[in-house]
Amino acid sequence: MKRKSIAVCVTGYDWECASRIINGIFYRCQELNINLLVFASMLKKPVLSITELLSANIINGETEIFNLINYKTIDGVIILGDTMIDKKTVYDIQKKCKENNIPHVNVNDLENYLDYNVVISNDSAMLLIMKHLVKDHKLTKINFIGGKKSNSYSDERLNAYKTVLLENNIPFEPKRVKYGGFWDGAVNCVIEFLQEGELPQAIVCANDSMALFVIEYLKSQGYKVPQDVIVTGYDGIEEGEVYVPSLTTVRPNYERMGGESVNVISSLMNKKECPRKVFVESNLYCLQSCGCKEITKKDMDFFNVRNIRTGGNKRFNLEAIQMNLTFSNALTSSDIFKGAIQGAQSFNLDRIYICIRPELKKEPYVIPAKPYGISKQMMSMAQYGHGIPNGTLFNTEDYLPQNIFEGETPVFIAFSPIYYQDKFLGYTAIQPQYIKGDGDLFLIWLQSISNNIGTYYQRRELQILYMHDPLTNLYNRRGMENLLPNLLNMSKARSGYINVFCGDIDGLKVINDKYGHDAGDIAIKTIANSITKCFPGNSICMRTGGDEFSIIFYTDKSIDCQHYVDKLNSELDEFNKNSNLEYDVLISLGYYTENGKNIDDFEHVKKLADRALYKNKAERKALRI
Repeated sequence: MKRKSIAVCVTGYDWECASRIINGIFYRCQELNINLLVFASMLKKPVLSITELLSANIINGETEIFNLINYKTIDGVIILGDTMIDKKTVYDIQKKCKENNIPHVNVNDLENYLDYNVVISNDSAMLLIMKHLVKDHKLTKINFIGGKKSNSYSDERLNAYKTVLLENNIPFEPKRVKYGGFWDGAVNCVIEFLQEGELPQAIVCANDSMALFVIEYLKSQGYKVPQDVIVTGYDGIEEGEVYVPSLTTVRPNYERMGGESVNVISSLMNKKECPRKVFVESNLYCLQSCGCKEITKKDMDFFNVRNIRTGGNKRFNLEAIQMNLTFSNALTSSDIFKGAIQGAQSFNLDRIYICIRPELKKEPYVIPAKPYGISKQMMSMAQYGHGIPNGTLFNTEDYLPQNIFEGETPVFIAFSPIYYQDKFLGYTAIQPQYIKGDGDLFLIWLQSISNNIGTYYQRRELQILYMHDPLTNLYNRRGMENLLPNLLNMSKARSGYINVFCGDIDGLKVINDKYGHDAGDIAIKTIANSITKCFPGNSICMRTGGDEFSIIFYTDKSIDCQHYVDKLNSELDEFNKNSNLEYDVLISLGYYTENGKNIDDFEHVKKLADRALYKNKAERKALRI
């Protein structure tokens, strides 16, 4: 029997809560013998909030990864809705699940309830903290810092704060409530509290990050926590545990949330009834910031010398620099992926695949006509933990260039986007050795891969634009100057022939004057398309002026150049016959061929071809008259 597969949709899964939820999902999937595929965009809401001008392009690039999901092969979808950078993404995924009759559940999202949801009971969690402060510490002057006004998480936690005050006959004072945006805005809240002239007995924060900012600021102003003021948080993040004072907080049971979400999907897959909404409770941790646990000298010494990650950070910084240098020195498409391998080793990955759109590997590189969307095929371009050669093509609906989903044990694979501005270039697929969040370093590493690959192709596109005529996409004079030396050197080394054609559109000025410049542009593009079609694929085809064209190509032997003139004229005759235009599109051509070993001055060869052009143009004009 084929093993079931569950897809998880998440943004910024380096965050601890998302990482813990996925951890719970993974272990429950292991118990039920289910494959786990995580589709993760990288940027989080706070990052986007400070890049408003770029948000549209960023959102397009980030959320494209969710279009990679093949709903024909997925048996269930878990959405971490709270992490998503826009609501539309949540509902787009839900819509596709319903269209394909796939069970789906939304996890830890109080703002976007779907048909089935697994959520933390925020009010009961905050009740635990408030009851502890009021009943165990006998406090009455308690201030509250919420995340954002009208945010469901903030509102639930604020309501719990008010409930405990009411139950204990403590009057609610609006001045004691402020909003810190779930981040360093909490410092401004403390400044306002202090300016109001009264230090509260406790400051209750709606998340741990704000609580740590509050404590740091209070310490900088000479206050002691918890002696002068108690500070509490909400989330139970790792940093709060190793901080001094360690943070009194409630920790939602995120791992259980993950497991419960799999249970919901499993029930739905097996046509069993399950509740529309599953609530998961939290645990209260009474630590040093409320005074329940003593701060010892050992704690202080540990805190002062700690930064557990300092050594890892330094190593990562060196490797990130090395990776960026590798990218900056890349000369070919294959070179740009080498810098990612060292990072794969540092983060203890079992496998990494870097999958790009096939057209990005083409030489000469062509700017993709469709910057958005998942292409039907992808190309594998990184060899780490597997033996798939670089350049291997595979069907995108298979996700990977090899089937690792039907082995003896279920697998965990995480997919993240590679994009640049508004261009979706591909994705990374990683299989970690263990399931946990690697924090911002991992996010930076993934984003660096995306940015560097995107920059490489952007640079190539700029080179193409620099060397190409924008109207016809043929080379311009700069393009010829870049490509011609290699062609001349090859002809000298092989004693081959350089064939030079010069062309001039017949009557372009008349077309522009009589029918308008749009008609003239049609004539120019028609000539360009016909030249590309009729001359050899290795030709340097150029638009050298308004109505002037040049074609240069190498042959091992002397050829009959008139063959290409006749071929082009026949192509244009066929176009004019079927175009229904009020004018004919015609071109005069002259050519000259010379053995490469005899060419000391290419301009002289070109002048001879020009001379033949003028002769041909005069003859054609005389015939028309």
